[in-house]
Amino acid sequence: MVFNFSAYSNEFGFKVQKECNIFVHNKNSVIGHDGAYSIPFKPGFSLWTFGDTLTGKIVNDKREFNGFYRNSAAVVPFDIPIKNLCKNNITYLSDDNGIKPIIPFLADEDTKTIALWPMSGIEINGTVYFYYSIIKSQPTNDPMNSFTVMGTGLVKATEPFKTIDRVKTGDIKTIYFWEKDDIHFGIGAYKHKDGYIYIFGEKNFEKSEIKEHFKYCRLARVKPDFIEDINYYTYYSSKTDSWVKSAKDSTNIFYDTPGEMSISFNRYLNKFIAIYSEFLNNRIVMITADKITGPWSEPIKLYDCKYEEGILSYAAKEHPEYSQKNGKIIYITYCTNATIEKLINNTDLYWPHLISVEFI
Repeated sequence: MVFNFSAYSNEFGFKVQKECNIFVHNKNSVIGHDGAYSIPFKPGFSLWTFGDTLTGKIVNDKREFNGFYRNSAAVVPFDIPIKNLCKNNITYLSDDNGIKPIIPFLADEDTKTIALWPMSGIEINGTVYFYYSIIKSQPTNDPMNSFTVMGTGLVKATEPFKTIDRVKTGDIKTIYFWEKDDIHFGIGAYKHKDGYIYIFGEKNFEKSEIKEHFKYCRLARVKPDFIEDINYYTYYSSKTDSWVKSAKDSTNIFYDTPGEMSISFNRYLNKFIAIYSEFLNNRIVMITADKITGPWSEPIKLYDCKYEEGILSYAAKEHPEYSQKNGKIIYITYCTNATIEKLINNTDLYWPHLISVEFI
């Protein structure tokens, strides 16, 4: 597919190619997961994190489950073409009990009703930090209405990822950096050359608010030395083009981002690009900006994830460390989900699906 687009007076087009499902071949009997954030943490290697993870086997083109984990992770090389992940045998973090979750449960958390889903992250002086969602789940056959976000937190971990800490922050030392009614920051993170970590967050509009959008996105930042202390985070206000202490005083920078996205600076386009699955319509879109604070362009449709009714596509994001030719070619994953019956009978679902985009 070849497209042309004009943004900020810079003409460019792009070609999109569907590649494959990645991580299907692995050494840990994993038969599906979603999420798929990647965090470069040392030369040539990224930590990939995943949400709900299924283990078992595939027999006669059907899944047979024998395990379920609320999150998982794998250390994966990025000095190889990402398409190699379509066929390479990947090893997940594990221990004697099987898959080792990258986010541990606390003693007082109910593992049957609480989910801990990894979000975006960065590396600081050899330590990996990533944000995560604390989810309250409820039984339902509808994957779109099976959970509530109770808040977001921060994890710190170092290789070989034997010791993983959920950071406690603030004056009262809580795992909640942002709580249920707050904006849920952590869906995208970027280490800027200006010395700050920038963190994107999303929240649903109230029913009484603006009607043409479902969600809004806002922006926080913090110096790397203070990433563990919520008191040092500030939030962007376009009204004054300044950083304010309260997220409630910040302003929206763009709209309709779901709970996952990527943010990078593309050297080929000479722009910041954010990539995400547009909320509820099965499209992968890209927006661009000259500055990380915006203004951001209108969404540019990159790819239609066309599936039969009842199959949801979501969680699109770029993996910039695998890009080629200074960002002329980028790689994006997205995930698919459906009812348990569909997941059993369609083994193509519930994997990170890889597409490439070449700017021309």
